[in-house]
Amino acid sequence: MTDDAATKPEPNGHTDVDEVPPVEEDELPPENPKEAESETGKIKTLLSILRKFVGVKDLANVRFSLPAHMLLAQANLEYWNYFDRPDMFAVIPDMEHPLDRMLAVVRYAFSKELKFYDGKVVKPFNSVLGEHFRCHWQFPIPVLDPEQGGLVPVQGLRNDKAKPLPLPSLLHTEARKLAAQKKLSAASSSSSSSSSATSPVLTATSEGPSAASSDTCHSSNATHASGIKKLSRLLSSRKNTSNDGHVREPTSSASSIKHGVLPPPALGEQPTHSSNGHANAEDRELGEQQQEEEEGNNTPPIVYLTQRTERRIAQLVEQVSHHPPVSCFFVSTDSVEASGVDQLSAKFTGSSIKIGPGEYAKGIFIKLKEGAQGNSVGEEYQATHATASINGILRGSLWLSVADHSYITSRGGSRPGPRYRSIIEYKDESWVGKAKYALVGIIYEYDPETEGADINERHRKLSDVSADKIKVHISGSWKGLITYRLAGSSEEHTLIDMNDLVVLPKQVRPLEEHEPLESRRVWGKVIDAINTKDYNRATKEKQIVEQRQRDEATARKEKNEEFEPQFFEKDYQDGRPTLKPKGREVVEGLLRKAGSTQAEPAAVAAN
Repeated sequence: MTDDAATKPEPNGHTDVDEVPPVEEDELPPENPKEAESETGKIKTLLSILRKFVGVKDLANVRFSLPAHMLLAQANLEYWNYFDRPDMFAVIPDMEHPLDRMLAVVRYAFSKELKFYDGKVVKPFNSVLGEHFRCHWQFPIPVLDPEQGGLVPVQGLRNDKAKPLPLPSLLHTEARKLAAQKKLSAASSSSSSSSSATSPVLTATSEGPSAASSDTCHSSNATHASGIKKLSRLLSSRKNTSNDGHVREPTSSASSIKHGVLPPPALGEQPTHSSNGHANAEDRELGEQQQEEEEGNNTPPIVYLTQRTERRIAQLVEQVSHHPPVSCFFVSTDSVEASGVDQLSAKFTGSSIKIGPGEYAKGIFIKLKEGAQGNSVGEEYQATHATASINGILRGSLWLSVADHSYITSRGGSRPGPRYRSIIEYKDESWVGKAKYALVGIIYEYDPETEGADINERHRKLSDVSADKIKVHISGSWKGLITYRLAGSSEEHTLIDMNDLVVLPKQVRPLEEHEPLESRRVWGKVIDAINTKDYNRATKEKQIVEQRQRDEATARKEKNEEFEPQFFEKDYQDGRPTLKPKGREVVEGLLRKAGSTQAEPAAVAAN
């Protein structure tokens, strides 16, 4: 085996020769298939291979192949993605308040690789140059339900009902909403006495909002609609000005109105109610004083996403370099898209394998598009990757740990004022006792005008951030429950609970529609052989794929040609790959197409 760690890539991410290693002894089928197929046998084989690379700077640049019986029957581009819970991604642009949006991005970042939380450590096929994978998801996104205190996932649940995920903007406004609900209840009771139907009312408690029964009845849909109209007018009356005199951003998405009324004031605004819990005089007279003005106001109130809404998400991934191995991805749905470069760096320490981002992998770049709420069009969120370790090699029981820090930085857009940034610190595991998978983190404000240029260097650790800038504290386990609390409060709220969620399977076009370089077409025969445990045939088919790759690399060298990606531009050095027109066409086609698809095999989706 040859160590390519010293091989320096050209500026476009390629070495001067794209080549696949010849067949090595370690690739050959096992002499005792039953023993080798066991977990213990696989780990013994892996350890015997890795021992040859102790001290190698980067295993990702070493040319070696694992034997077929050790591989997951799935291509790398299909398996390795950051959208195990695309519903958490799709709901980001629906968040009105900037802090709600940042918290939604943090929630997505924790959910993006859900398969690693309770799945096995597996190794898919190495991608060949030019290979690509395309898929989509279609599902209802989480409902934003005020009666349950925030977002409620409705798809891919382990239990019948997931925990609600409270939003900061709701936590600040419960008392004011309760006062308004009481006023509406009193107004409705005077005009309705014949019906026995009840309506839920939000109750402010130390644990957040909960549903309670109304003391009044509603006689008809017309009466209810009238009450909702009054409630909307009451609660949106100050939507343009906060207590500190600052002008608030109006909502811009008329399409949101169909989802129901949502009236929270700006985050941090104090509720206007007297000590006995009733609305003050100004609120009591609001309807009469401002009815005509409110009737003529075309700016819609902030709204809750209270009805199930389906979203379709499209993903395109392409292997754009073989040495070093680099792929580019692009994901798009209504009002938000994401892109990034995938490149791993790996090192064997003798007892574990440390895996981190490579030179070009600068994170996931999330950009809000037309239709995003809260004047957020053009905002970008960069979510970086932490370092992971595969442990337990010497003990024969593999398990994952995460260390170091990850960062999420908000920037761009036309909205004036500060931006938010998140720092997540993953705690080192102790050598003694059970792994805790613990993390702590913060969300804080920064000024992009004065701090934006060097924010990544100045704020690398939690202790680098002054306490007065911190808005949210985060803690928990990345394999379980993660909570947050607002600065100055001791009350914990659910950010996300991994125990509630399962991976949402991808939808893929039928195999007969695939192009020659689509992943399932490239590796189809190898996948079939592994699934039937015919490892001799799997190894032969794998060698055919790799030999074809070598032949194509040789032909390019003879013609003095450079590899040209189909779907992405070759300039991806800043970590933000750009789609070519053909790539954009594929993504738009996936978003439009409603034809037949194939779901992931159950065994794959469970990993």
